[in-house]
Amino acid sequence: MRSKGIINVIELAIVIVTLFVSFSVFFPGTSYRNKWDDAYGMLKARDAVLALERTGKLHEYAFDSTKLGAFLNSLFAGSNVIVWHGVSGGIKEETRIACDCPADVVAWLNGWAGSTVLNERNISIVFCKASIDPADACFTSSDALLVWKYKPLQPYDTTLTDYVSKGGGVIEVMNFTEAAQVNGDSVQQKIFSLNWISLEQSTANKCEFARTPRSASDIIYEPYKYFHHIPITLKIASFGQAIAGCSYNPTGNGTLAFKGASYEFDTCGPDSAWFDIDGVGGRNTLVTERQNTSIGGSEIMLNYVNGVSSISVSFKPGYTFKNFLEYIAPPPNPRKVVHMEPADGNSDRVLVQAVFAQTKYPAVILNKYGSGRVAWTQEPGKNNYGDDEKALLMSLLLWAANKEPSTAGTDISSFRAGYMTSYINVKNYDMFEIYKLNVGIGYPV
Repeated sequence: MRSKGIINVIELAIVIVTLFVSFSVFFPGTSYRNKWDDAYGMLKARDAVLALERTGKLHEYAFDSTKLGAFLNSLFAGSNVIVWHGVSGGIKEETRIACDCPADVVAWLNGWAGSTVLNERNISIVFCKASIDPADACFTSSDALLVWKYKPLQPYDTTLTDYVSKGGGVIEVMNFTEAAQVNGDSVQQKIFSLNWISLEQSTANKCEFARTPRSASDIIYEPYKYFHHIPITLKIASFGQAIAGCSYNPTGNGTLAFKGASYEFDTCGPDSAWFDIDGVGGRNTLVTERQNTSIGGSEIMLNYVNGVSSISVSFKPGYTFKNFLEYIAPPPNPRKVVHMEPADGNSDRVLVQAVFAQTKYPAVILNKYGSGRVAWTQEPGKNNYGDDEKALLMSLLLWAANKEPSTAGTDISSFRAGYMTSYINVKNYDMFEIYKLNVGIGYPV
């Protein structure tokens, strides 16, 4: 009996062990890892964005990567998270333009278009001398390419096709003198979609916007809006004299030039400037910020007084330019005008047209190719550019520039998890501008 009991105990032990083994096989143990750290980081990123919005700092910080980076880093100081941020939509904090043009043109462009104020924030356009070459660092890192003066572009067909297909924009400022320069160039035909008609001796009365945009998806919508709302900055040329009632002593004296005429201005105080509105000299009208004034018969807004050293102005809807389609051909040829048309016959692609006595010729033609935007305009020579034509060129460059968001912060390519918080904001001080601020947090592998 005793041996039988021992056998029963052994059998029972075997059954128990078998049951444990079976449970471990058919019902494996499960461990759970909470994601509290991840959730906490994401909530903190949301709180950071909301804090900026509630304190009225969102717009200022969204387009100032230095301020935003410092703010976010202070919130996550001492932690091992990776923080990054970027803005999609809106005009970039810095737009990079590769300029295939002479060195003096690069300096001239940086001199007047280098910085301006939009919607109470600073924006900058940086020009660097470049060649159309994938090995050129200026070209490959740019948001848009400016080609100044005529050059055959067919040798660069593959390079330019790849550039615009990836979102880069191209503005060509060129005088064409024969049909082969356009109709025989694959880039002019394919990317710019231009068609040479004729070259003739002629004189237009004026240049004007061909029409008003029909909707926000209209190809002319953005450059049309940019021209009428993004201010161009005018720097003072010298310090003037003390003027009664002005807080700046001495005042800053400069010139607003358009349609072949010049109009003096004097920065008077933090929000006002004196203007010579009729071009006869002297000061005759005190203008305050945000005020529209008729200067030389055109409606112009004083957007900002940037201290004593500069002002920013914009040209209001209904504005017309002097004729800039006409140019002086090399001696002994007289003034000529080239008649260009969109190759596809789509006149909606014409942004600006020259108005003759009995006809109209396109003066600025736009096109979209791949993900990129391109435009052709006549080259009157940098010494013939008025401030209105500078504003038009700046509008074309900002329209064509790659709008893909850039990401600021630490390298985000190697982490195990990442979360992004987005906030859509609107600003409508100078121009209606919609953009999305993205703030992301990640955890290293």
